[in-house]
Amino acid sequence: MGALLNIFRKKKKRPSDQFNRSTDYRREYLKHHRGFFGIYICSYCGKVLTRSQMQVDHVYPVNRATTQSSGRFFILLRNLITFRQRKKGVNALWNLTSSCKRCNHIKNDSAGLWTVRGYIGRILFPLMNLGLLGILVYGTYMSITSQNPTKLYYALAVTLCIKFLCRILLSRKPQKKQRS
Repeated sequence: MGALLNIFRKKKKRPSDQFNRSTDYRREYLKHHRGFFGIYICSYCGKVLTRSQMQVDHVYPVNRATTQSSGRFFILLRNLITFRQRKKGVNALWNLTSSCKRCNHIKNDSAGLWTVRGYIGRILFPLMNLGLLGILVYGTYMSITSQNPTKLYYALAVTLCIKFLCRILLSRKPQKKQRS
């Protein structure tokens, strides 16, 4: 009797596989992004994470790509731009990024500024950390060669100022909306 009822029951139409979450997207991401000595950076807040702390996040949410036509259009347009990638759709490498647990939880299935922040932060935060490391190495080298420790102190002060400004300007995390 149950099989007969299933025939007449309305089934939800599922869109093609490129708009649905795959089961192996985390494995694919970790295969292509090994991290910097096993260290990852959250694309939304710039927090330094280990592999066990890091969560793989879809920058453009799967729920939006599944339910909204504008989401499908965005995914199809982005696939046309990145035609050389093996995997297409919402699970492609261009849509995956590393995230901390807090940012991933707050973002949930939001798009808009979170999407922009994810794409920009994926490039900006590692470059910022690499630049700060370069400033520290340069300051250390200059202080050793000139035997003047003030150059190292200047490098440390510049590093702290840049890090502080980036945290203030780039890492504003919106608070989770409270339901009333």
